[in-house]
This record gives sequence, C-alpha cells and structure tokens, in this order.
Amino acid sequence: MRMQTLSLMCALLISTVAASGTRAQSRTLEVDIPFAFAVGSQQMPSGSYQVHPMPTGDSSLQVIRSSDGTAQVIISTMATPSQDATGTPKFVFHRYGEQYFLAEIRNWDGHTRRLFVSLEEKEVVRTKARMEIPLLARASGAKPPEHHSEPITTTNLLQ
Repeated sequence: MRMQTLSLMCALLISTVAASGTRAQSRTLEVDIPFAFAVGSQQMPSGSYQVHPMPTGDSSLQVIRSSDGTAQVIISTMATPSQDATGTPKFVFHRYGEQYFLAEIRNWDGHTRRLFVSLEEKEVVRTKARMEIPLLARASGAKPPEHHSEPITTTNLLQ
C-alpha cells in the first residue's frame, strides 16, 4: 500500500512538472528591443528576446533570453494588476536619459509581472527624470497584426 501511494505521488509530481513546462512554453513572449537595457543588475544588448516564466507555480521567476543565445537572465517578479485594458503584450521600460531599465512584462491575457527596482536604478532615480517606454511584444508563433502601429510610445513621468 505504501509503495502504491509513493508511486502515485511520483506520477502526479512528474505530470505536474511536465504540464507546467508545456504551459510555460506556450506562454513565451518575443520582443525586439532597439536599445541596450538593464534587467536587475545585468546589462543586456539591443536585439530580439524571448521571455517565458519558469514553472514555479506562481510564475514569479521569468527567463529573459536573447534569440541568438548570447545573453540570458533569470529575474524575480511580482504579480500586479494590469493598468492596460487592451491585453496587448508589452515590455515596459523606465528611461533615464539614455539608460533603460526593464520595469514590467505584460502578457496577452492581461497579467502584469513587475520587476523589483534594482540598486542601479534607484541610484539613477536620484539624479534624472523618468520616462516610461512600452514596447509591443508578440506571443511565440503568433502572426503579427495586419496594421502597424507605432512600436514605441513614450509617457513622460517626471518625478
């Protein structure tokens, strides 16, 4: 009896991990970022990136990987209510002068993952005004929209 219970628990664990992996793959976002930026304390070059959640249960860890495989970072995030009613996937950056910091990842189902503010960004905040830069993203394998809107919009958020 104990062996059957242990076998059942192992089977459930394996199926849960497999299902989480499959679900995480289907939630991959892709974005082209035309400028170098910081994620936490790591500097990332401009280029194409893929972002997907790690199977942690609450998706608090996000993997950000350049499409060419030269840059990767795993970052801790927190769920926040989305202020964007459109449900359009976006990456939101804070801009200070010519420095960009990834601030939020918004996916297509209205969920927003906010990154924790790094020590580097806190230091820059003391000296410069902030601008918020959202970049449109797309779900992996999704067709791009037929009409092309401005890929970058800027909202001035002076502090």
